[in-house]
Amino acid sequence: MPRQRIIDELVNAYGLAEHDIYLLSLVPVIETMWADGKLQSAEIGILNDYAINWMSHLASAADGELVVDAAQVNAFIERFTRERPEPALLAGLSELAFEWMKASPQLVSNCGKDRELYDYCLDIAAAAVSTYPYDRRARIIEAEKAVLHRTLQALGLGGTAAR
Repeated sequence: MPRQRIIDELVNAYGLAEHDIYLLSLVPVIETMWADGKLQSAEIGILNDYAINWMSHLASAADGELVVDAAQVNAFIERFTRERPEPALLAGLSELAFEWMKASPQLVSNCGKDRELYDYCLDIAAAAVSTYPYDRRARIIEAEKAVLHRTLQALGLGGTAAR
């Protein structure tokens, strides 16, 4: 999908600002956070770490230029963490994020940021368990596994996900 079409969809279909295109990579992490229906403090910490890392990467890729400022990043995160967004909204924004990442290989896949994004999603899924005790294979719940499998495939990091 061409970049301008992604921006148009971001603005017109989702009501976000044009500069939020640079924050779309946060959405798969946020979607993973919400997969179990609630946010936990460990997940927020990992999201903040990822956001700082991503902003640093953007500034480096732009030769030190400010691409988005801290207030914009915080507003974006607040919008999606204040209360649970509709799962369909997060899924749609994640798909848009993956389209943007495919259209921006110099910022994402060419420098390993796709793998890093997936690693942060894994960290989120493993960071907090919604129910104790849990079965041996239930630390990451099925809803999180579904988001992780879709993310892995969308990033082109794996073949068909095993079930």
